[in-house]
Amino acid sequence: MRPWWRRVLLLLPNLFLPGAGLVWIGRYRQGFAVIAASLLLLLSPSILPDSRGNELLDGMLLLLVVVGVVGAFIWSMVVQWTASRFEMRPFPQRWHWPFWVAVPLCLALFSQLQSRPFHSFYLPSESMEPTLLVNDKVWADMRPMQKVKRGDIVVFKLGAVDWNGRVMAFGGERIAMVDGVPVINGKPVEQQQMSTKSVSGPRLLRETLPNRVSYLVQDIGTTPQDTMAERIVPVGTVFILRDNRDKALDSRFARSEGGNGVVPMRDVIGRFFLIFWSADRSRIGRPLP
Repeated sequence: MRPWWRRVLLLLPNLFLPGAGLVWIGRYRQGFAVIAASLLLLLSPSILPDSRGNELLDGMLLLLVVVGVVGAFIWSMVVQWTASRFEMRPFPQRWHWPFWVAVPLCLALFSQLQSRPFHSFYLPSESMEPTLLVNDKVWADMRPMQKVKRGDIVVFKLGAVDWNGRVMAFGGERIAMVDGVPVINGKPVEQQQMSTKSVSGPRLLRETLPNRVSYLVQDIGTTPQDTMAERIVPVGTVFILRDNRDKALDSRFARSEGGNGVVPMRDVIGRFFLIFWSADRSRIGRPLP
């Protein structure tokens, strides 16, 4: 019987590519079947429908992909651990060709992981409350073919850091803030006060944009950032606001002041579309406006 430590070493290829270890010990049919299934599962998110309007469907399919890949990994490890008790590696003096066939498949897998058509993020701050709470985990659609619309919660890069915020205005449009109300192209955004849980708590306001995208914002009272003189958004950029306006540094503030400034469209890399984990379990599976 093969020593246990050698059996553990033979499991290591599976950490990089489910099924590679099976190929290494000569279980070609099973190994390549697991590799092919894993690659198909990881490639499948690229061909999913646009997540806009299909948030729950895409979320369920992504969950199936994760479960499928984890299942393939566990199954290949169990089968290999059992088989490696007695089977020796074929061609012990040289690496055999089936294993080298698996190497480019492994590279293809890594390239797909780096492209990340969908990616998960967590919220480290309260700047997007009440829409997103601290430590909420969300799926983001990172596919480049999607078109950004007003009201989208987008992911964008500033240097090496990923940020998020809600798109309020595009290049060439005018935007101002008057007493906490955004004014886009001279027209105030609709706001309706909602009920609050306590008298001393922040006000909740339902805000509805000109394209009828609706969401809640949080207001703790009169603050200096409630007012901003009208400015024209530079062409090729977007103006970002966050939903917890009084506790957020967004496009109202220049980068030199700790804010984001206007965001170049080339730096927008994705769009939040679904909450998949939250301390408030009732929020799990909630699509994002």
